[in-house]
Amino acid sequence: MPTLLFGGWHDILLPGQLADYAAMRAVGRNPYLTIGPWVHVSTDMFAAAVREALIWFRAHVTGNHSALRRRPVRLFVQGADEWRDYPEWPPPGTGTQDWYLQERDGLAPGSAGTGVGRFRYDPTDPTPTVGGPLLDPKTAGRKDNTELEARSDVLVHSSAPLTEPVEVIGPVTATIRVRTSTPHADVFVRLCDVDQQGRSINVCDGLQRITPEEFPVDADGIRTVEVQLAPTAHRFLSGHRLRVQVSGGSFPRFARNTGSGEPLASATRLVPVDHEILPDSHLTLPVQQGG
Repeated sequence: MPTLLFGGWHDILLPGQLADYAAMRAVGRNPYLTIGPWVHVSTDMFAAAVREALIWFRAHVTGNHSALRRRPVRLFVQGADEWRDYPEWPPPGTGTQDWYLQERDGLAPGSAGTGVGRFRYDPTDPTPTVGGPLLDPKTAGRKDNTELEARSDVLVHSSAPLTEPVEVIGPVTATIRVRTSTPHADVFVRLCDVDQQGRSINVCDGLQRITPEEFPVDADGIRTVEVQLAPTAHRFLSGHRLRVQVSGGSFPRFARNTGSGEPLASATRLVPVDHEILPDSHLTLPVQQGG
């Protein structure tokens, strides 16, 4: 059956939609995909979806597929603020690039730093959610993260101003090497775009819950935690900076980790967790070649 998947970069359902897309491609189907600059509850998205669906259905009912006037994948590239068509997702011509958390709050591609940072996550005062893929359209989406980044429980690493644009289009992952004071903790990672006025706007993020079974320590007490961030299509402009946040949660979007290992519904203890982020922690970005 012909399929059109329609979503937004700040829609909580996007990862599931892209999993559906990958499953259909794996069995030889050719689904169409549209991703715009929208949150889950967006009147702009609803209007665009209706318009595109009418064109889509008419083309398939009449057999006039040339009326679609598009390639199978249509993406709105944030930062560039433009629509682009591609033959598939992830788009061809994308290579991975590792950006490492450096000492002195730095962020740079290609080489690991010698020391990164520490913070304490306190479940009695959990790190708050600011923007991102939420159900409430008033609080969801792209927001200024400046106030959030001033908190002591948020580690912030920024690149130097870019001398040329960097386009990130595809899945984003983070590898965080961490020591924690308890075996039960969370690692939240967010990628932001910092403009020339210093505003830090969220691009994509993800959280990984740590358990001693899933993430055992090595001989030095270090856990290597893989964090899957939401996919994105974003152009970081010349003069802007890439920024990575690392923290112990994002509440209330994600249930706060009690630090005690007790079930969330019946936990009686709230235990603060000290995090030490170690060298070789990095973000892996899908960078468009020549972008």
